Amino acid sequence: MVHIWSGIWNVIRVFGLALFLVSGSVLADPIEQPDDGDAAANPFPHILVIAPDPSSDHAKALVHYLNARFPLKATLVPQTEYRSHIDAWVHDGFVYLGENYFLPPSAAFFQDMAQTEKPLLWINYHAWNLSEDMKKKTGLTVFDQRDLQFGTVNFHALAPLEGADVSATMAEYPAQVLYWIFNADLTASTPGAVISGNLSYLSYLPVLDPDHPSFPAFHAAADAAMSQLTRLRPQPLDDATRLSAAKADAFRSGIHLPFILDPDADATVTYDAEDFHRRLMNIKMSGAEWVNLTQTYFQNGVAASNPAAHAAGTATNAALRNIVDDAHALGLFVRLSIIVNLNEASRRPDDWRGYIRPANPDKWWATYRRIVLDAARFSQTVGIESLVIGAELNRMQVDEPQWRALVSDVRSQVGYKGLLGYQVNFDSFDSMTWADALDFLSVAAYWPLAKTADPSLETLKAAWEKVGKMLSDWSQAHPGVPLELGEIGYTSQPYAAVFPFSWKPNRSQNLSLTEQFNAYLALEEFLRARNDIAGVGIFASTQYDRVPGDIGYSPFGKPAEQVVKRLMDLRQ
Repeated sequence: MVHIWSGIWNVIRVFGLALFLVSGSVLADPIEQPDDGDAAANPFPHILVIAPDPSSDHAKALVHYLNARFPLKATLVPQTEYRSHIDAWVHDGFVYLGENYFLPPSAAFFQDMAQTEKPLLWINYHAWNLSEDMKKKTGLTVFDQRDLQFGTVNFHALAPLEGADVSATMAEYPAQVLYWIFNADLTASTPGAVISGNLSYLSYLPVLDPDHPSFPAFHAAADAAMSQLTRLRPQPLDDATRLSAAKADAFRSGIHLPFILDPDADATVTYDAEDFHRRLMNIKMSGAEWVNLTQTYFQNGVAASNPAAHAAGTATNAALRNIVDDAHALGLFVRLSIIVNLNEASRRPDDWRGYIRPANPDKWWATYRRIVLDAARFSQTVGIESLVIGAELNRMQVDEPQWRALVSDVRSQVGYKGLLGYQVNFDSFDSMTWADALDFLSVAAYWPLAKTADPSLETLKAAWEKVGKMLSDWSQAHPGVPLELGEIGYTSQPYAAVFPFSWKPNRSQNLSLTEQFNAYLALEEFLRARNDIAGVGIFASTQYDRVPGDIGYSPFGKPAEQVVKRLMDLRQ
């Protein structure tokens, strides 16, 4: 412990400053702020307040105090709704209100707070769970124990507290005590309010009343934290502005985020939120402008006439909306693709959606039309910038009247204002006679580029030259239809460039980073030479992102990651 007299001197010095700051009641004269709905006009830093129970009087009073005292916008959320990685990225500072010893926040929250350099005000419980790195950085060690001997915040007025909820010790540096808590006879003390770097720490639950003798300690800790706010948060765009920017994007660089349902997840979410947050952050940090989501429906075999949602495989609109909101908070545009797959139990070997040709086409089209129109309404409601109305339905693409009518209904009946497209398989361009009805044509660009494993870079580049000739011929025959390589990727296995469309291109299932790396290098060179390609969508983000030894499509944590990042920044 620091000697008590040095503690008393700190009390005298800071107490006088705090009394000056709180005179006239800080809660009585709030700073004028714009309405919540006018986000673009809000110039204030955005503070996230985390609490176990946002409905508690303490939590509501804390947010009122922050918004009244400082030029900022404080938002209160329950700790169960903290979005790992994402909230740490999009907010300018954080306040944790530890009211309940038995309800700590998530491990991901502790990890984010230990790593952030943004201002952090930590109040009361659970600071002991911060990482060792955080303790070293702050010079503060917090213990998981309650010490009732400390009952006063300053020696002028022996204001009774319920006791210091946490006792703490400090290294010699860099932590600075703003307030000490003393025992009744002033023979022992413990830090009550501490600042070190970006962390301001209050070791007890304060009374949020400016007239209470203990209030200056809380005020000093909050002032120390909020005075560090120097960065203004980039304000989120409204739907109309974001849509205009998306339409003006000359090269739509994106990464696919497959939706993986999690049977152990909350029923209202249906996926592993922390995993999706991590993967969204990987996408954001890659430099991508777009994230490509899918909503997959299923039917029993290629001749079935009733594609339908599946509880174990179809993303609900509520779950998709969560992800869309997260993506928009990160500044990403969103594309939603409607996919029809075959149920595994009914699928014959080698069958896939490209072979779908229903026994009752009218029934199939009536069902599919409802699916797409529902997706268009949802997309319009949540501000999705691009909708792909189908993917790789090779044998259904010949139904030109049905596709044209569907595109017309999406625009006129639903009023969807985003970019409309369709994804054609690389071997099925001939039947796209209705492509002129679309804003773009996406290609599932899984052309085989070699005949043997580990092909040379020159071999891959030569293969792309042939592909480029075919794309040029198609574009000349269909002027005004932008072409995107909307889905493309390579596994980390031998024969990845031979069978790029396969998760298992070879029986060996061995790791091969070189072939994936060279395949992306060849793609990069091809796109650098082709200003007529309107975008690229990398099939990159999977639940195995950055897993050592992963042999799947993810390039993250592998040599190919740097090439993918260059592709995302190709024409920005």
